[in-house]
Amino acid sequence: MKEQLYTNNTAQIQFVGGKLIPPGESRPVMVRPVSNAAPKVDYDAILNCKVSELAERIEILSLDALQAMLAAEENGANRKGAKELIKEQISGREYDLDLQEFALSLTDVEDIDALLLLVGDDENKVAMVEEEIARREEQAKNDNQ
Repeated sequence: MKEQLYTNNTAQIQFVGGKLIPPGESRPVMVRPVSNAAPKVDYDAILNCKVSELAERIEILSLDALQAMLAAEENGANRKGAKELIKEQISGREYDLDLQEFALSLTDVEDIDALLLLVGDDENKVAMVEEEIARREEQAKNDNQ
């Protein structure tokens, strides 16, 4: 993965590469290489590589491909270190998807203060809710003028 500057040109909070990006702001983020075509995955080559090389090889895989890799590893060599790396990648991708869905749903939440209490154990979600609260306060101030 490489780091690049990402600018949020939308009116919504976005979560990219593990970072909260408020509307109109830019942040350096770690991005996975993206191509329009689905990459051809040589599962055998990946499964037969050393665990130390695995992280680099699986970072470009989709969530579905990672889940297939995990199943193949469990049915094949069943290496503890390899399974942990794959599970870590899966968890990271699922968390990113969860945060994206959370960010998109924020504008529909009526009781935003109660939501803040519910997500208190997740600093990324807390930051998103606080940003939404600030946005609503600014909008209310502008509406009252």
